[in-house]
Amino acid sequence: MKPQNISIEQYKQKYCIDQRIRERKQLYVSPEVHQTVSKVVALLKDSHVTAASLIDTILKEHFANHKEIINAEAKRQHEEFLSWSSRKNNDE
Repeated sequence: MKPQNISIEQYKQKYCIDQRIRERKQLYVSPEVHQTVSKVVALLKDSHVTAASLIDTILKEHFANHKEIINAEAKRQHEEFLSWSSRKNNDE
């Protein structure tokens, strides 16, 4: 996927959304990703964005952009399970 050419102001508007994440879940990332996110958050400190809200916004966009392929795979696996399940029940 080709990166979009957007201004820093557009980037801040799109990704620097100060979200209140009330119910937090732990998620592990590589040290390289953690370091990069920390640097980006430091660069955008005037936007009052946190690492958690930046990652949350980026992932939401990723899932929205790729929902068709994700849903197609979920449907394929569900149909595969139903097929397997019905074969197993018929064997009994």
